[in-house]
Amino acid sequence: MTLLEVDRALKSYERVKRREAQEKASYDYILADLIGRSVSRVYHSSNKLPPIYEAYPSLFDNKEMQEKQQEKKD
Repeated sequence: MTLLEVDRALKSYERVKRREAQEKASYDYILADLIGRSVSRVYHSSNKLPPIYEAYPSLFDNKEMQEKQQEKKD
C-alpha cells in the first residue's frame, strides 16, 4: 500500500466509526425516551408507549408493521 492508500483507508475507517457512534447515540437517546415514558406510566396510566415501528422508524417499514398490528387486532 502506498502512503496515500493508507491515508484513505484510515479516513474511511474514521468515517465508519463516527457513523456507527452517531447511530448508537441515536438509539441510546430513543431508548432513554422510551424508558422515561415507561416510568411515567406509573404516575399517569393514560401515558402509552409508542409501537415499535414509531419508536424506531429507520429499522421498520411503517406500512408493513401497521399491517401486522391490524392482523393481531382482528
